[in-house]
Amino acid sequence: MGRAIDPEKMLSSRPPRLRGLENAITEGRINLPQQARVVTGRDDDVCTYRTAVAQCGKLGIEDLSIAEDEGHNMSHALVSKVVTDFLTGVN
Repeated sequence: MGRAIDPEKMLSSRPPRLRGLENAITEGRINLPQQARVVTGRDDDVCTYRTAVAQCGKLGIEDLSIAEDEGHNMSHALVSKVVTDFLTGVN
């Protein structure tokens, strides 16, 4: 979803084709489903929650949740609940 840099952990992450994604967003070439939900972990050090907030804002995605005590590899229990809730229409 975006780049991340953490000097303390000597971590730098930049997804492939990020510039292409950013250009497509800017140019309005992204086709989104009618419903989209994004869930990210507050402790994600690869794609920070701030990046998710920024990208969702650019894409017009309003259904964004930031999970406390979750990182980049979210727990199975959380992912299962999020997917089940989304598919059954629970907010």
